[in-house]
Amino acid sequence: MKTTKVALALTAVTLVVTAAACNGKLAGVPQTAGGLVPANANIVIGLKPHDILTDPDIVELIDEAMGAQSGYETSFTPRSLDDAMLMVERMIGVDIRDITEVIVFLDMEADDYDYVGGILKGNFDEELIIDLVELFSGRPAQTSNHRGFTIRTFDGVAVCFLDSGTVAVGPPYVVTDVIDVAAGVKESVGGDMLDAYASLDGMWLQAAVDFGEIMSLTGLLEEEIPGAPEIPDVDMLEDMEVMGMGIGKSGDTLTMEGKMYFPDAASAEEAKNDIDTQRALMDTEDTGDLPPEFIELVESVTTTVDGRCVTATMHITMSQLEDLIAAEWPMGATGGVEETAYNADRQQIQAAVAEFMTRPSDPSYHHTIGDVPVVNYVAFEVNGSEVIPGKDYYPIAICPLLTGSYPMGILKDAPPSANLMNCLDNGANAETGMASCQASCTGSYIWLTTEDGDIASVCIGDDCNAENRDGFQVAYP
Repeated sequence: MKTTKVALALTAVTLVVTAAACNGKLAGVPQTAGGLVPANANIVIGLKPHDILTDPDIVELIDEAMGAQSGYETSFTPRSLDDAMLMVERMIGVDIRDITEVIVFLDMEADDYDYVGGILKGNFDEELIIDLVELFSGRPAQTSNHRGFTIRTFDGVAVCFLDSGTVAVGPPYVVTDVIDVAAGVKESVGGDMLDAYASLDGMWLQAAVDFGEIMSLTGLLEEEIPGAPEIPDVDMLEDMEVMGMGIGKSGDTLTMEGKMYFPDAASAEEAKNDIDTQRALMDTEDTGDLPPEFIELVESVTTTVDGRCVTATMHITMSQLEDLIAAEWPMGATGGVEETAYNADRQQIQAAVAEFMTRPSDPSYHHTIGDVPVVNYVAFEVNGSEVIPGKDYYPIAICPLLTGSYPMGILKDAPPSANLMNCLDNGANAETGMASCQASCTGSYIWLTTEDGDIASVCIGDDCNAENRDGFQVAYP
């Protein structure tokens, strides 16, 4: 249950983020970790989506990567960053490039790791945010008050507007901690954690980790996650107290910087020597199949010491980054490409159905189950872990979900995996204004839905390893 709360908290952070900057121009975003993050947080992460997604080099790199996709295209695969942003904006009403900064903080020593919160700075449309969260939670908020601040809670996740430009999100006890910090009743994060985070201010990504506390996770990872790699028993790691990490860009050069804080200047100097030694060994030791582009970058790392802090810096030009991305990595056979494509189809069909369900009810539109367009009212037998017992599943009509239909859906094309059953000229597919999609539906999967929009599929054909079972069944498309 507490793990679910963490997921809900992160989802709420995302929803609040997507509703940011809808009310006027973007505001300057001050560094907030020292002001509002509670002192017990041992991980603080900041991200600047606006700066990243408006950088010309990053836009070009993303556009090239999206344009180069081939083979298993999904039903509405974007071909550029603009396409992707437009797709998201049509679903949530906000261009992500308008978001200036998000700060997420965690206390990994809390029971079940359920102490996670977010602080967002910018201009916010409070009414739109609440409407979005209520829409996704499916129920109105519960309202409470703490030190004069209104807290709205949705399924265990709280949202509080500290002022017109600051929002706190997380479980209620985390949000009240933020309010207490704002009121001066509780301490904010400070010391080396704050120094490490603030020293990276201005970077696209900045983070600070209380490494001394997190080191206790070594045995925990081995115990709870089968196959998780052991954290090396290195003196440098044992001595490190706080670590900061940042990624930024100036001109055509990305800068990656690490800050490592040690108990004293002597241990910091020793750590620097260890790093330099390990880097030098790459010239003499067998590096296996690591691409030379990667080795060259590692060898370019510079280290400096300032008191108890070691700073490691690496610069990489955009052309070097492109070479590194294109390099052949010794990952072995990738496998799972077809399953990945299937899952992408499933997620996008789910999104398209969810978008359709948000439309106002139309009494003249007769071919729906609940608010979902269907081909007919014949329920399919389907089994699987995600199938909801006791609910009937009907074939989804794909044509109403396409951008060529009126009203317009969000799928550019029928998914490659969609079977002809989903595109028959029947039911909702035969309504006035629907785009024709029969010729595109040659896949192995009949996509199904309940009246509440729950998605499943069954695989049809000799290539399927199971019939009447939900999920990927080897065949694709």
